[in-house]
Amino acid sequence: MTVAAILRRADRVLLVRETRAEIEVWGPPGRIVEAGELLTEAVVREVNEETGLLVERIGPSEGHQVGARLRTAHRDQPSER
Repeated sequence: MTVAAILRRADRVLLVRETRAEIEVWGPPGRIVEAGELLTEAVVREVNEETGLLVERIGPSEGHQVGARLRTAHRDQPSER
């Protein structure tokens, strides 16, 4: 199972770059859920590993069946409120 985070601010969306078989691919941060890990834990971990952002779940997503609203901050900065 995999997770992905759609992180947007105003009209911008965060994408990460990967190289797969010598092909550059852009997509949302996220990957494989580890055994015993909750989906929300996996997305928080993956975003941090791939971007350096700390994310915190602050409520349910708006207009989606699965998801969460997240607050982000860089590892060295306090979270935005």
